[in-house]
Amino acid sequence: MSDMKRQSNVTSHEVAALAGVSRSSVSRAFTAGASVSDKTRKKVLTAAAELGYQPNALARSLTGRSSKAVAGARASNGSGQPFAAVIPLT
Repeated sequence: MSDMKRQSNVTSHEVAALAGVSRSSVSRAFTAGASVSDKTRKKVLTAAAELGYQPNALARSLTGRSSKAVAGARASNGSGQPFAAVIPLT
């Protein structure tokens, strides 16, 4: 398995194990304004850099209330002329 392939599959569990912290500490270390000590944040960021870990924004959005994504649809009305509609996310 190549290093590039391996790096893309690094999980927060692996970062937590290497840093010697909980998975929630990993999450807090990557969340601005979250309650985590400077010592823990440094351990997490060091482990993450060593493993090539980057948080997955899509995965994070699944746990929150907003993905900050915009959805759209495009279809044909039968006349050969396409039309588009924006579908608001609520």
